[in-house]
Amino acid sequence: MKKDVKISPELDYILCSINHYLNPDEPDNYRIKASTGIDWVNVVRLSKMHGLTNLLYLSLKGIPENTTDPDLLDQLKSFYVSNSKKNLYLTARLIQIISMLEQSGISAIAFKGPSQSQALYSDIGIRTFSDLDIFVDKNTVLNALELFKEQGYLLIHPIKQSIIKKYINVENFFAIQSPCGTVTIDLHWELSGRYSLMPLYPQKLGSVHTIKLLNRRITVLNNEMMLLYLCIHATSHCWDKLEA
Repeated sequence: MKKDVKISPELDYILCSINHYLNPDEPDNYRIKASTGIDWVNVVRLSKMHGLTNLLYLSLKGIPENTTDPDLLDQLKSFYVSNSKKNLYLTARLIQIISMLEQSGISAIAFKGPSQSQALYSDIGIRTFSDLDIFVDKNTVLNALELFKEQGYLLIHPIKQSIIKKYINVENFFAIQSPCGTVTIDLHWELSGRYSLMPLYPQKLGSVHTIKLLNRRITVLNNEMMLLYLCIHATSHCWDKLEA
């Protein structure tokens, strides 16, 4: 027998708040929910757990002070500002890396991270991410890896040169890190990993387009391919977060 799924008042509050921010024409009934015994500490905890802290801050910052705990807004604002600074730095590095690859004749596709934040929200500061995801053609991945090594990047999990080609045939990305350790890159050459019956090569499917990121046009996954990839990726993590 199917059971009704119940969510906590705090998560319900978060979802109602964000829904109104993304759909401002709908009723903002989350203000009423704020007067029904919301645990603000739990609101912060859940928003961080699900990667929704920045969206929650933007949805709450403009409403009357008496409907929201002021300490909550201060915490959310601090997180949003800090995350925006970090994202701006990583976005600048992403553009540098893509330029480096393209100057060596390697086409690169950005996905997740800042490109997804820009595509979904027109704001690179909203999503929380700690690394950069870049896709290159499988035939150029060794050249790309060598280029990164020349710039001082290292494989986080070293792979013997004798088996690296075999690794490329059975896996779908390298995790590499910058010399100073401030930038981690997942260098992909296939998108489905072990979670699909067929490999996904977006450029061969015509599933890319360009967007402007910090005044530079870069190639990214289109919305349909991004949705497919996110479903595969979320499945690999057992759908443990609500963030997009």
